Amino acid sequence: MKRVITSLLTVGILLIMSIPHQPEQLEIQDVESSTEGRQVDGEVNCTGYKFEDLFVYDFANFNIEINEDWASGQYEATAFANDSNAASVRKDLDGLFDGFPGGNNTWISTDERDAVRAIGPQCVSDMETRIAITEGFRSRDSRDLNNVSFYEDGIALDEENLIPENNPEKRRCTNLGASSSCQEVPVSATENLEIDLTLADEQDKNVEFIQLPNRGVSNFTMTINVTAMIDADVRLVFPPTNGLRLNGFEVLDNGLESSSIASPTTQYLGDGSLEVLMDVVYNLDDLPMERYVYLDFTTEEPQFNTPPLWTSSSPSSGNIFMYSGIEGNEFTLLSGDNVQTWGTDDQGWNLNCSFTEQGWSLTQNQEFDMVVTRGESSTAQMECGLVDQYGLTTDETRIWTIGIPFTLNGSYNSDTSMADIQLTDSGLASDYSVALRAVQGETSAEIVSVVISSDLSISLLTDGLSPGEFMISSRVTGDNIIPWNFIYDLDMELPNTPPSIVINTNLEGQNGTWNAQNTAFSMSGTVVDLEGESVTMTWSLCGGSSSSFIIQGNTWETEVSIITCVQQGIEEYNVVISASDESGLMSTERALVTDGEADSGQEPVVLTEEPEDGLPSVGIAFTVISIALASLVYRRKD
Repeated sequence: MKRVITSLLTVGILLIMSIPHQPEQLEIQDVESSTEGRQVDGEVNCTGYKFEDLFVYDFANFNIEINEDWASGQYEATAFANDSNAASVRKDLDGLFDGFPGGNNTWISTDERDAVRAIGPQCVSDMETRIAITEGFRSRDSRDLNNVSFYEDGIALDEENLIPENNPEKRRCTNLGASSSCQEVPVSATENLEIDLTLADEQDKNVEFIQLPNRGVSNFTMTINVTAMIDADVRLVFPPTNGLRLNGFEVLDNGLESSSIASPTTQYLGDGSLEVLMDVVYNLDDLPMERYVYLDFTTEEPQFNTPPLWTSSSPSSGNIFMYSGIEGNEFTLLSGDNVQTWGTDDQGWNLNCSFTEQGWSLTQNQEFDMVVTRGESSTAQMECGLVDQYGLTTDETRIWTIGIPFTLNGSYNSDTSMADIQLTDSGLASDYSVALRAVQGETSAEIVSVVISSDLSISLLTDGLSPGEFMISSRVTGDNIIPWNFIYDLDMELPNTPPSIVINTNLEGQNGTWNAQNTAFSMSGTVVDLEGESVTMTWSLCGGSSSSFIIQGNTWETEVSIITCVQQGIEEYNVVISASDESGLMSTERALVTDGEADSGQEPVVLTEEPEDGLPSVGIAFTVISIALASLVYRRKD
């Protein structure tokens, strides 16, 4: 069965964006619905569609990374729609399901969202990317832009805030066939939303193209049709290729050279990848004018090239790098935030290191992190220089040492409420400083700083930590030492005890004081949690309960209603008071509160008949009402 649908937003997230539109109708075949929500099966045909036909947005980020095979890539996109554009997206999505239960009914639902996620990848795989990568410097006259295509198995779609959580009109779906969890909001909702295209789990590509014969080593051109891309940041990343650089950039509007888009910026990442950043704009008033961007790449060495240089922030020879010894055979020695400031070169640079000891090696990822593979020895020396994309190196090399400064062991001392730590010095460095403290998530106890020249025993406070597991944070500093931070998990845990409850007695020696109507009694007392956690309290009586307590410091008070007891004919008031701390430990205390009437000393009202020769009787009805009122006034069972 064929269903005609409009305004397919399934992907609304990808590369080339959007214009005010009413796109031509698309086809989805074999669509079935059930009582547990809409099921969308069969073939989706989106051939000939471009993303600007499908999605209205205000701003977008597009990230394309070419894989090392030079025949595929990873495409990720995030598009943002605000205010009226967000409402347009919701309206288009609802219109997509015209003819189906809940579709095109001015309400957008979670069922419709889930159906879009299901059919979206199939639709995306049919669409035109309007991107081409071709060997050699491309002719500007060519308009064949479909040699990069989407790969369906690698496509994943997601969204954020399509069905706003806090929309005041949000409700359960009312249409037949809606799933039990279905919720919907009006399509007119203007809350901002986000649509994402990402790489599917366990996939390494979601776009593919004809492999470049020379895999990026010789000249090639990337061409992108950016027509209607109103405002977007575009990021392109090419795999490490010696000497790869951007050699030319040109923008053509209807075939004429244009300066509407500024020249991209480029940089080499830590692993040698080339990153290209471009800010793309397009005024929708210029439609149907076509705008093409041409990026020419080469590996030819520039006419003038100089070797990289060390900066003043780089470590000198003789510096020591530290690791704990428990990270595993491969670990990050130092984050790229620091490392990428060590050198400078117009053609980019990387660390080029060799080790004296067998089995050791060092690489860098895109973020410039120093990733070390450890050999059999616990200490190693490395000699490092900087090298650019064309093999030019620094004249000066630096010799550094990698090693384990100390080992830590410890246990929690319940007698002192402190963490007792034993630090065993390895002799890697002398007279260095270590700052230690107990930590638990974002919470930490007092810091203890010591200078290490031999083995030490250290006790750390645990004040401010909650019952449960905690760790030991360390920071090492000193002359010729690269500052080092590490958190040790020594399997230590703060114990927990439940809160302690005391129930006060009044002047009559009772645990509760009745109100004037004898319908409820007040109770008070103290509650203490030795670990200092906040406490919540409840009372329960005759199957009823309440958490309405006033807690100030260690004192508490509450009022206990006996209405549930009256309804059940129960006349003994055994109250259970419970207190729970933040860690979930609970303690209870019981109290018996005696009959309120017995304590009041009140005499019930006695009704007498009128004498025969007195005033006329007001009748049986009055007598019944009087008895009822007396019962209400003098009996607590209101």
